[in-house]
Amino acid sequence: MKIKNNFIVRNFFVFHPTKNEEECKICRNSFKGSYTTTMKRHLLQYHEAAYLSEMEKNKVTEPAEKKRKFEITISRSEMKEVYKQIITNVPAEILESAPFKTLSEQIFAGLEMKPEDVLNVQES
Repeated sequence: MKIKNNFIVRNFFVFHPTKNEEECKICRNSFKGSYTTTMKRHLLQYHEAAYLSEMEKNKVTEPAEKKRKFEITISRSEMKEVYKQIITNVPAEILESAPFKTLSEQIFAGLEMKPEDVLNVQES
């Protein structure tokens, strides 16, 4: 059976209900409230090896990051102009990098354009 991440985080702390505080079992640092996000942040910052070891021992993996959708408002002609400036001013190794391509693909898809449409603008 898989153990949840929050259970492991809470195992590193002792809750004192009279004070409404969580106390770290490793360094005795205390935090108001009982928030797993605060506890996890503390573990990653100060006791990362112990936390990751416990996660590994219990075969717990971090959940995948949620993807967020966001909107930008830009016309096709404005986008072509922006990309024209980027293509002429940014080194080729950046334009060919995986992060730049990932971002560009999303923008082109949102505008229902192909990268070639912009490249053709640069040549003219």
